[in-house]
Amino acid sequence: MTVPEIQSFHIATVVRDLDDAVAAYTRLLDAQTWRLREISPGFRIAYGSGSGQTWELIEVSGPGTSQFHEFRDQYGEGVQHVGFWTPDIRASVEHALAQGGKLVAASEDADGRITVQLAPQATATPDVIDAAIGIGAFIDGGLGAWRIEFIGKDGDAFLRDWLEEEYGEILVTPRTW
Repeated sequence: MTVPEIQSFHIATVVRDLDDAVAAYTRLLDAQTWRLREISPGFRIAYGSGSGQTWELIEVSGPGTSQFHEFRDQYGEGVQHVGFWTPDIRASVEHALAQGGKLVAASEDADGRITVQLAPQATATPDVIDAAIGIGAFIDGGLGAWRIEFIGKDGDAFLRDWLEEEYGEILVTPRTW
């Protein structure tokens, strides 16, 4: 199986306090432009760029069972995943599965966008993969506490809508599919 061409996109860090983290990244890494979004009470995300890197900061201060809550509960603050653009998300997922990653769960948001979470020792059938591929896929490749996130064209469209005119300023490696 050929590995699709992937390109580094962002580093995502779980933080205790999003406002404090944005202030620190702004001071230390000259990350001047940020876009914040409240996903739900106690679950906020910020995208920004500084020092040649796109940063995703994730605050999970309330209760929950997402992979970000699990990370916070197990490790505290730290890098939770590194995101990569992929022109073929299915091929990237299939390659990861062939290399030991396994489907753990798939979740769909209110707009029908689906996130796939992959980790070792679980199983994924082709029909589950077909139903689950959407915005991105999270892979636990056994690389420590952090995961790999593959983001395809649907994820790019979501970010363009969310970041609006700041898309090209915040995303250091924007995609032109």
